Amino acid sequence: MPDTEAKTKFETRQQSGKEGGRLAQHLNDAGEKFIGTVKHGIDTVLHSSSRSKEGVISNHTSKIIRELSDTEQELLLVVTHSEY
Repeated sequence: MPDTEAKTKFETRQQSGKEGGRLAQHLNDAGEKFIGTVKHGIDTVLHSSSRSKEGVISNHTSKIIRELSDTEQELLLVVTHSEY
């Protein structure tokens, strides 16, 4: 079975948590499975895989994204889709 990871990749750099929230909601609505990484400054502050969660970004993850977005540093959200 071929490895289909990294089919699609989204990146959003933002000062506001709204963009990331919209992207997360879009992925949740689509039921996509994905791997997501959130970077704040040069530090990776969150890495989550949804393979066991049916593509849903948890409320805890969304809360972290919103809190970081309230700081002065730019936030980078990377979502990599996977078909399995």
